Amino acid sequence: MNDPGLSSDLAVIAGEVLARSAMGSTGLYLFDEDRAFAGGVIVGMPPEFTLEYERRGVPIDPVLAEMRDSGRPVSTRTVLGSGWERCQLYRRVSGRFGLTGFAALPLYRGARISGVLYLGATDREQ
Repeated sequence: MNDPGLSSDLAVIAGEVLARSAMGSTGLYLFDEDRAFAGGVIVGMPPEFTLEYERRGVPIDPVLAEMRDSGRPVSTRTVLGSGWERCQLYRRVSGRFGLTGFAALPLYRGARISGVLYLGATDREQ
């Protein structure tokens, strides 16, 4: 993200969401006009996870793809059911860092999806 002030603001918001949720991690990303990631943060996971997700995970993330296509909140449970641990995203990225599932909630600016809020589980109780 080119704007360090905006990046800092996103980190504060994601941290507040994490503190008020019963989840293990949160992520907050903004999209550009083409709905590609324009920048964001993940709180509650190691920096290596963020790098791997942005580099290798986003292109193969079926939950993010469904959220973008449907415009509705989705999760690993609603999109993949019991297949989460067999999907490429889990095997290549998420499982290596202990992410047991997540929800992706679309953020709108008017009628356009302008970002995503992730709520990530790091144990089976979340």
